[in-house]
Amino acid sequence: MALGRVYTRPRNGGGPANEMRRYPMSDELVYPQDLSKEVLLAIFQTAYMDAGIDDDGDILIREDYRHFVFPEEDGRAIHLATFFRSREDAPVEEKLAYANRVNDELVLIRASYTERGAFCFDYYIPVQGGITKQAIVLATRRYIALVRSALARDDQNVVA
Repeated sequence: MALGRVYTRPRNGGGPANEMRRYPMSDELVYPQDLSKEVLLAIFQTAYMDAGIDDDGDILIREDYRHFVFPEEDGRAIHLATFFRSREDAPVEEKLAYANRVNDELVLIRASYTERGAFCFDYYIPVQGGITKQAIVLATRRYIALVRSALARDDQNVVA
Protein backbone atom coordinates (compact mmCIF):
# COMPACT_ATOMS: atom_id res chain seq x y z
CA MET A 1 0.00 0.00 0.00
CA ALA A 2 1.49 3.31 -1.06
CA LEU A 3 1.79 5.98 1.58
CA GLY A 4 -0.49 8.95 1.11
CA ARG A 5 -2.92 7.11 -1.14
CA VAL A 6 -6.55 7.29 -0.07
CA TYR A 7 -8.70 4.20 -0.49
CA THR A 8 -12.47 4.48 -0.58
CA ARG A 9 -15.29 1.99 -0.84
CA PRO A 10 -16.63 1.53 -4.37
CA ARG A 11 -20.06 2.99 -4.97
CA ASN A 12 -21.23 0.47 -7.54
CA GLY A 13 -19.35 -2.74 -6.77
CA GLY A 14 -20.60 -5.93 -5.22
CA GLY A 15 -19.88 -7.30 -1.80
CA PRO A 16 -21.35 -6.88 1.66
CA ALA A 17 -20.75 -3.12 1.94
CA ASN A 18 -22.65 -2.45 -1.28
CA GLU A 19 -25.34 -4.98 -0.38
CA MET A 20 -26.01 -3.20 2.91
CA ARG A 21 -26.36 0.18 1.15
CA ARG A 22 -29.78 -1.00 -0.02
CA TYR A 23 -30.99 -1.31 3.54
CA PRO A 24 -32.31 1.89 5.11
CA MET A 25 -30.88 0.96 8.50
CA SER A 26 -27.20 0.56 7.68
CA ASP A 27 -25.78 3.62 9.50
CA GLU A 28 -28.18 3.78 12.45
CA LEU A 29 -26.61 3.03 15.82
CA VAL A 30 -28.00 0.72 18.48
CA TYR A 31 -26.95 1.49 22.05
CA PRO A 32 -27.06 -0.91 25.02
CA GLN A 33 -30.07 0.85 26.54
CA ASP A 34 -32.00 0.37 23.26
CA LEU A 35 -31.16 -3.31 22.76
CA SER A 36 -34.22 -5.56 22.87
CA LYS A 37 -35.67 -8.59 21.13
CA GLU A 38 -38.02 -6.34 19.18
CA VAL A 39 -35.18 -4.12 17.92
CA LEU A 40 -33.05 -7.11 16.90
CA LEU A 41 -35.95 -8.87 15.19
CA ALA A 42 -36.69 -5.73 13.16
CA ILE A 43 -33.01 -5.42 12.17
CA PHE A 44 -32.84 -9.02 10.92
CA GLN A 45 -36.15 -8.82 9.07
CA THR A 46 -35.12 -5.55 7.42
CA ALA A 47 -31.98 -7.35 6.22
CA TYR A 48 -34.20 -10.03 4.62
CA MET A 49 -33.14 -12.73 7.07
CA ASP A 50 -35.63 -15.47 7.98
CA ALA A 51 -36.05 -14.34 11.59
CA GLY A 52 -38.93 -14.81 14.00
CA ILE A 53 -39.83 -15.56 17.59
CA ASP A 54 -39.96 -19.19 18.74
CA ASP A 55 -42.39 -20.74 21.23
CA ASP A 56 -40.13 -19.78 24.15
CA GLY A 57 -40.04 -16.12 23.09
CA ASP A 58 -36.47 -16.24 21.76
CA ILE A 59 -35.32 -14.82 18.43
CA LEU A 60 -34.72 -17.60 15.93
CA ILE A 61 -32.95 -17.16 12.60
CA ARG A 62 -33.50 -19.98 10.11
CA GLU A 63 -30.61 -19.91 7.66
CA ASP A 64 -29.35 -23.44 6.98
CA TYR A 65 -29.86 -24.25 10.67
CA ARG A 66 -31.69 -22.80 13.67
CA HIS A 67 -29.63 -19.97 15.18
CA PHE A 68 -30.79 -18.34 18.41
CA VAL A 69 -30.24 -14.67 19.28
CA PHE A 70 -30.27 -13.52 22.90
CA PRO A 71 -29.78 -9.86 23.82
CA GLU A 72 -27.92 -9.61 27.13
CA GLU A 73 -30.01 -8.22 30.00
CA ASP A 74 -27.74 -5.19 30.43
CA GLY A 75 -27.54 -4.61 26.66
CA ARG A 76 -23.76 -4.97 26.57
CA ALA A 77 -23.77 -7.79 24.01
CA ILE A 78 -25.81 -9.92 21.64
CA HIS A 79 -25.36 -13.66 22.20
CA LEU A 80 -25.67 -15.90 19.12
CA ALA A 81 -25.99 -19.65 19.72
CA THR A 82 -26.61 -22.75 17.62
CA PHE A 83 -27.19 -26.22 19.06
CA PHE A 84 -26.74 -29.66 17.51
CA ARG A 85 -27.28 -33.13 18.93
CA SER A 86 -24.27 -35.38 19.08
CA ARG A 87 -24.15 -38.91 17.74
CA GLU A 88 -24.98 -41.08 20.75
CA ASP A 89 -22.60 -43.90 19.85
CA ALA A 90 -19.59 -41.62 19.31
CA PRO A 91 -17.01 -41.71 22.11
CA VAL A 92 -16.92 -38.66 24.38
CA GLU A 93 -13.21 -38.26 23.60
CA GLU A 94 -13.99 -37.78 19.89
CA LYS A 95 -16.72 -35.26 20.71
CA LEU A 96 -14.37 -33.26 22.92
CA ALA A 97 -11.60 -33.48 20.31
CA TYR A 98 -13.99 -32.08 17.70
CA ALA A 99 -14.99 -29.14 19.93
CA ASN A 100 -11.32 -28.44 20.66
CA ARG A 101 -10.43 -28.59 16.95
CA VAL A 102 -13.15 -26.07 16.12
CA ASN A 103 -11.91 -23.78 18.90
CA ASP A 104 -8.32 -24.05 17.63
CA GLU A 105 -9.13 -23.51 13.95
CA LEU A 106 -12.07 -21.08 14.11
CA VAL A 107 -11.14 -18.65 16.85
CA LEU A 108 -14.10 -16.29 16.29
CA ILE A 109 -16.70 -18.75 17.53
CA ARG A 110 -16.72 -20.98 20.58
CA ALA A 111 -17.59 -24.66 20.41
CA SER A 112 -18.57 -26.64 23.48
CA TYR A 113 -19.93 -30.07 24.29
CA THR A 114 -22.68 -29.81 26.89
CA GLU A 115 -23.62 -32.12 29.75
CA ARG A 116 -26.82 -32.93 27.85
CA GLY A 117 -24.80 -34.45 25.03
CA ALA A 118 -25.19 -31.60 22.56
CA PHE A 119 -22.79 -29.31 20.77
CA CYS A 120 -23.16 -25.57 21.16
CA PHE A 121 -21.54 -22.99 18.90
CA ASP A 122 -21.77 -19.42 20.11
CA TYR A 123 -20.46 -15.90 19.67
CA TYR A 124 -20.97 -12.54 21.37
CA ILE A 125 -21.38 -9.29 19.44
CA PRO A 126 -20.31 -6.37 21.68
CA VAL A 127 -22.74 -3.45 21.83
CA GLN A 128 -21.08 -1.16 24.40
CA GLY A 129 -20.53 2.31 22.98
CA GLY A 130 -23.04 1.63 20.20
CA ILE A 131 -22.99 -0.54 17.11
CA THR A 132 -24.49 0.02 13.68
CA LYS A 133 -27.37 -2.12 12.55
CA GLN A 134 -25.27 -3.02 9.54
CA ALA A 135 -22.51 -4.35 11.81
CA ILE A 136 -25.03 -6.50 13.69
CA VAL A 137 -26.27 -8.07 10.45
CA LEU A 138 -22.79 -8.60 9.02
CA ALA A 139 -21.50 -10.14 12.29
CA THR A 140 -24.52 -12.44 12.43
CA ARG A 141 -24.01 -13.55 8.83
CA ARG A 142 -20.33 -14.15 9.52
CA TYR A 143 -21.26 -16.25 12.56
CA ILE A 144 -23.66 -18.35 10.46
CA ALA A 145 -20.89 -18.93 7.89
CA LEU A 146 -18.52 -19.98 10.69
CA VAL A 147 -21.06 -22.51 11.99
CA ARG A 148 -21.18 -24.02 8.49
CA SER A 149 -17.40 -24.13 8.47
CA ALA A 150 -17.33 -25.77 11.91
CA LEU A 151 -19.73 -28.48 10.76
CA ALA A 152 -17.56 -29.14 7.72
CA ARG A 153 -14.70 -29.98 10.11
CA ASP A 154 -16.66 -32.90 11.61
CA ASP A 155 -14.53 -35.62 10.01
CA GLN A 156 -15.42 -38.17 12.74
CA ASN A 157 -19.18 -37.61 12.26
CA VAL A 158 -19.82 -36.82 15.91
CA VAL A 159 -22.58 -34.29 15.14
CA ALA A 160 -25.95 -36.00 14.62
